Amino acid sequence: MKVSVTIYSLNQYFQQGKMDVKSFIEYSGSLGFDAVDLGYYWKDEEEEIKLVPDWLRENNLKLAAYIVGNDFAQEEEKREEQISLVKHGIERAFQLKTKILRIFVGDVKPGFPDYQTTKDILISSFKEVSSFARDKGITLALENHGKLCAKSDEILDLLSEVNSSNLKLNLDIGNFLGVNEDPVFSVRRLAHLAVHAHIKDFKKIDGKIIPVALGEGDVDLDACLKALKENDYQGYLSLEYEAKIDSKTGVERGLDVLNKSLQKISLL
Repeated sequence: MKVSVTIYSLNQYFQQGKMDVKSFIEYSGSLGFDAVDLGYYWKDEEEEIKLVPDWLRENNLKLAAYIVGNDFAQEEEKREEQISLVKHGIERAFQLKTKILRIFVGDVKPGFPDYQTTKDILISSFKEVSSFARDKGITLALENHGKLCAKSDEILDLLSEVNSSNLKLNLDIGNFLGVNEDPVFSVRRLAHLAVHAHIKDFKKIDGKIIPVALGEGDVDLDACLKALKENDYQGYLSLEYEAKIDSKTGVERGLDVLNKSLQKISLL
């Protein structure tokens, strides 16, 4: 099973102006990752996109997935903008010759308080973008992100209602803690639908879910990886880091922990 790193993991460095997409790719290659997930932090998207294939090849990397940060829980006009954002991401994924586009549902907000209230809007939106993705040969990897549609029951219901072979899952093993589900239980329940996976960790402290470096929190990494293996998962394991300590330190610690866990359960 191959390991990727999502560009969001180095968010601190991008915000501080210490990194751009090219240097992120170079850094990822220097650590021995197999692939990267791209889609954020473009300075000149049109020009940089043209250079990405060369940057990846020069650093012995693949593009595991393209990513967009959409939110379909919107009134009609803004929702149409979000649908266009996903369609643009589909076109970029096609252009860069990756088969996976990571997408979101959105999150709770006034007027969109829960899944049942928002369900019809979500189904309609996902049917539209799934049809567009099918025509491009792209699979949409829906991440369990936020709280709007992040419980395993809700995810299964949405995928069943949309009923598209082009809508699958990006399983984020850490995010289940945010909706009070045991990550191992949820991964076991959903792994057969996964085409991409985010590997990260959280810890519950004083009732709050706090991001930490992989291996320092409450997620049973070994058990989650075993569940993926048992379901013959074929996608990338994409390391994601969201804690406050230095991003490079967190990514490097996380990669070491992940590789040791993979070795332990004989997945490498």
